[in-house]
Amino acid sequence: MKSLKRLKLDHNQLERINGGTLTGLVSLEELYIGSNQLGKIESGSFDGLIHLRKLSLDSNNITTIETDSFRSLENLVELDLSDNELTRIESSLFASLSRRLENIDLSRNRIDTLGSNVFTGLNSLLRINLASNSLRSIEPGTLSQLGGKLTEIDLGFNEL
Repeated sequence: MKSLKRLKLDHNQLERINGGTLTGLVSLEELYIGSNQLGKIESGSFDGLIHLRKLSLDSNNITTIETDSFRSLENLVELDLSDNELTRIESSLFASLSRRLENIDLSRNRIDTLGSNVFTGLNSLLRINLASNSLRSIEPGTLSQLGGKLTEIDLGFNEL
């Protein structure tokens, strides 16, 4: 399966992605794991997926994402974490994605605050979707640190 480009695992009963499970899929460019029962994304879950460009983890029960869960995803362009149970985003969570990430969807979670360093270094970012969260505040400087390429931010249906 070294030539596999797209893997769809949507609508299963997956509760966990063990570190190393996907390591042999060296050519994988798109991974869809939406509508499962994932509660936590652990460090090392996506190790070895150096060509991955799109990762969809939508519609799970994710409450926690360990800090370096995305460490080997240097070529990721699109990340979908929508419709989960996230309440906060750690400041260094997206640090390893700074090179190419263009789209990030965090809509339909329970995020209530955005820290000032959440999007640090994401200079290729074009779109951020934070709609339908519980955002009450965005720390000063959070959005101004984004690069000049940003074209869209959706903050609709929050508590700002």
